[in-house]
Amino acid sequence: MCAPALDAGAGVAATTQHKTFIYNPSTKQPEEDSVYTPTLSQLVVFATTGAAAKAASARSGSIRYNAPLNPVRVGQIKYVIASTQTAEPSTVPGTTATFSMAVQNLNAHLRQNPAERKDLQVLPVPQ
Repeated sequence: MCAPALDAGAGVAATTQHKTFIYNPSTKQPEEDSVYTPTLSQLVVFATTGAAAKAASARSGSIRYNAPLNPVRVGQIKYVIASTQTAEPSTVPGTTATFSMAVQNLNAHLRQNPAERKDLQVLPVPQ
């Protein structure tokens, strides 16, 4: 079974006409002037001198299609059981691990030492 063909839909008419306002210093108000329509040659000049036309990627040929030279790399975050007072790693064994493993280690430790519940937490370790 084939997917239905894509369609762009109905066309939309566009115009390059601009409403023009002229500032009147005596009334300190903008006053509407006649509608302005730039010529084709003016539009070509605008398109070649605007910010998008001046962007390096627009002028650089095939570089527009290249991936970044230094892509973002995400390292694995490690977690540790730490003191709630000082944020220093605790002496609970097996604490540096994934978040889930650190929580499991903390819960196992707290089952044996319930009085330490308010003194310990799981924190990420900067790499």
